[in-house]
Amino acid sequence: MMKKVLPLMAAFALSLSLSASAEIWTETREGHDFIMSYPVVRLENKKAAERINEDIEDLLVRIRDNYENEQIQKGTGVSFEVMYEDDELLSIILTNYIYSGGPYGRPEIYGLVYDKAAGTRLPLESFLRITEDDLDSLYELPKYSLYTREPTGTWEYQKRLSTEYFLLEDRSIGLLYNPGELDAFAAGPAFIHVSQEKISEYNEKN
Repeated sequence: MMKKVLPLMAAFALSLSLSASAEIWTETREGHDFIMSYPVVRLENKKAAERINEDIEDLLVRIRDNYENEQIQKGTGVSFEVMYEDDELLSIILTNYIYSGGPYGRPEIYGLVYDKAAGTRLPLESFLRITEDDLDSLYELPKYSLYTREPTGTWEYQKRLSTEYFLLEDRSIGLLYNPGELDAFAAGPAFIHVSQEKISEYNEKN
């Protein structure tokens, strides 16, 4: 099933005109040490769109404040990818790529899933209920590179529950992990794919 789902993810990610009721375009802010390319959402429900854009703005402000507080000298860059959209939901991944020296930068990955009717960001618990007792079975599920969409997960990792996630085409879930958690740091961020079947199993149990 995953082989069928992943190409559709790319198609959604490349589409900026999402549906008759929603549009997304890119705006950019630049400075001498940063560049932020971020989504702006337009919906028929203007109040909901305003809430979504305010939530994204709050995240951008927090990213910029964290960057300045860390006193990183080399720079940071924000980008985004649309992962899924339908009449009810919008799923976006926003990446803050910080470079402070050395061979690799440090991506910070944020999974943003919004209720388009209310304009609110939905926590993972809105779709999936998992606990620490589920970690062993969770880590047995398929793992993929976020960059290449190829299988990954051969690294020696310390298991943890992630609350950052995105939706795939069939409303299955990708649990997002930072570089070095599911694979080598150089492989970049990755995700665990939780199918609809597994979502039902976890939710019935928890």
